[in-house]
Amino acid sequence: MVRVAKEKYLEVLSHSYNVGTKLTEKLEATVKNTFSNAFGLESSTDARRLFARFILKKQMDIRKIVMKVGKITRKLMAHYHRAKVERQDFISAMVLYYLSERKQDIADLRKNIDEVDKDVNLQAIINALEFAGFVEKEGEYFKINIEALFS
Repeated sequence: MVRVAKEKYLEVLSHSYNVGTKLTEKLEATVKNTFSNAFGLESSTDARRLFARFILKKQMDIRKIVMKVGKITRKLMAHYHRAKVERQDFISAMVLYYLSERKQDIADLRKNIDEVDKDVNLQAIINALEFAGFVEKEGEYFKINIEALFS
């Protein structure tokens, strides 16, 4: 019975079309226009397809980042028992996002946050995150306390 179900599943899967392939095909026309209009170049089908795949991958990476920052923001707001995200809340979520990638010192965090907003009291935000237990200091570095954030 399991074997039959597996065979039917594999048959359905083999007849379905790949969404990534379909999206790549749609991007190829944009890539062709970009090469010709912006750069005055002709492009082969293979080159357009590769560029389209590259664009699609980057778009998917951005979507993953958006979802991760959104989930972190939701956790913060649940912790603070609020539904409205304020500027400081979002910057806190950004700090936690960057710390989720790797531990960082204040200069690294400052560089990342300054790309979005230079008028941030980063030390106050980090202090608040430390007080809430979301961030821990390890020597000169800050690291995320995943257990506190996702408990």
